[in-house]
Amino acid sequence: MTIFCIRLQEMHEQMSGYKRMRREHQAALVKLEERCKADVEAHKAQLDREYESLLQQLSRELERLQTKHAQELERKQKQNTAAEKKLTKDITVRQEQDRKAFEAQRKREYKANKERWKKELSMDDATPKRQRDATL
Repeated sequence: MTIFCIRLQEMHEQMSGYKRMRREHQAALVKLEERCKADVEAHKAQLDREYESLLQQLSRELERLQTKHAQELERKQKQNTAAEKKLTKDITVRQEQDRKAFEAQRKREYKANKERWKKELSMDDATPKRQRDATL
């Protein structure tokens, strides 16, 4: 019986050792889980800060691009307005030149026709002088 008792006592000590080790491991596991949870929270906070920073950066960049776009649009509108004014002026000048050239051409044709009529009427002796002057 003594061997049995010794064996029983050894098993009891061994079981107690296992229970103690299990409690220690359980406590270490709880500590590890808490540390991991704290790490996750810290990482989440860091990611949130980075996200907010990126949002602000994106907002500033978007505002900068909108300003740049508005300036570019205004510059192009000014260019187009200037080009339109120049084109209008060029067309007006060209039309005025064409009108003057047309008037000069009509005047030359009128003078040429008048001279021709004078010659025709002066060659025709049957037409009285008074009628010739009235025709001209």
